[in-house]
Amino acid sequence: MSVKTRNRQPDNLRGRRTQRRGGWSTRAFTLLELLAVLGILGILLGVAALNLRGFQRPALSDARALASAVKAARSTAIASTGAVQVRLDYAARRFSARKAGSCAATTWTELPASTAVELNPRVVLVSPVAPTVWQVCFDSRGVADSARQVQLRDDTGTAVYTLAVFLGGAVQVTP
Repeated sequence: MSVKTRNRQPDNLRGRRTQRRGGWSTRAFTLLELLAVLGILGILLGVAALNLRGFQRPALSDARALASAVKAARSTAIASTGAVQVRLDYAARRFSARKAGSCAATTWTELPASTAVELNPRVVLVSPVAPTVWQVCFDSRGVADSARQVQLRDDTGTAVYTLAVFLGGAVQVTP
């Protein structure tokens, strides 16, 4: 057997190879391969963790989504120099926004459906007086017409979160 054929690696084993004194060894991964696999696993685990986080506390997730929608409605009122009313319909479990010239207007125009928020079926709306609609109107300066609160509870009953809208237009979510 010649020296050339003894040290030559077969074609089907190319890829993962290291050279050692007695010939070729195919038992090891390269550092680059290991880093690539670890990087891909890290990205996949990160995405999975972010997607599963909302399922653990649906009431908190919905309270934050409602707070963001209320803040966006307030910004729209300031930008459009008109009034924007936000409504949470208890029966439909839907949050929507509509606009008009002032908070005292009788005719309102619904804002696009992209501003609407559907509540998670695992979330229970807690209300001491059981109103049918919870609403707040922001004027062109971003000031709310009244201070309002709504409580959201998980269906397990373990966590209750309060969404509060203050007269100055501030929005807060508290456990």
